[in-house]
Amino acid sequence: VIFGLFLAGGRSGFIGLCAGMVIILLAAGNKVRSTIVLCSLIGFLAISYYPEHFSLFNRNESAEEAIGVRSLIWASAYQTFTENPFFGVGIGNYLELIKTYSVDGYYIVNDEIVYYGTENGYLKFLTEIGLFGFIIILLFIAIPLITVIKTHIRKATNFNIYFLVAAVVTWLTSFSTLYTISDKRVFIVLATILALIITSNTKIKKFHAV
Repeated sequence: VIFGLFLAGGRSGFIGLCAGMVIILLAAGNKVRSTIVLCSLIGFLAISYYPEHFSLFNRNESAEEAIGVRSLIWASAYQTFTENPFFGVGIGNYLELIKTYSVDGYYIVNDEIVYYGTENGYLKFLTEIGLFGFIIILLFIAIPLITVIKTHIRKATNFNIYFLVAAVVTWLTSFSTLYTISDKRVFIVLATILALIITSNTKIKKFHAV
């Protein structure tokens, strides 16, 4: 997965993966930690000797340039949110606002106009469904994660549940730069992982109740 991200060149995906790995490192035993450290060392050596083969480190724009462009887009989206803080502008309407009122809210790809949108999944929720909708969606994700982590810490259940938790944390991190949930494949995977987390927590409670 790591080498795939290096070859694809997705910065947000790589940062999300690192965040997920931190969760595993904090929760895992020494054997798993040793494996992660060894794999990270191998990856570091490969990058050091063959950086030209990894798109992540050979993109046309630098990280500073990317952040500079996105900061302007985020500021515009945040301004829209402040003007409609509670219920937003409506699902799917933010892009229409950009097309109508923004003179520079797009870029050209193969002679075709591609509109920026919010370039941030959280801002997408805030601008279109407002603070109330954002909190509800966040609770759908946060409650299962917090519940299963508390249950595991209290009852020392199967460590493998943290791989599911790490997967959600990876998505939550990368979601800050891209509205990936619009892809049905990502949505199905996320919903499945959350369902597995909820189901595993229910089984844990039933097992200990018996």
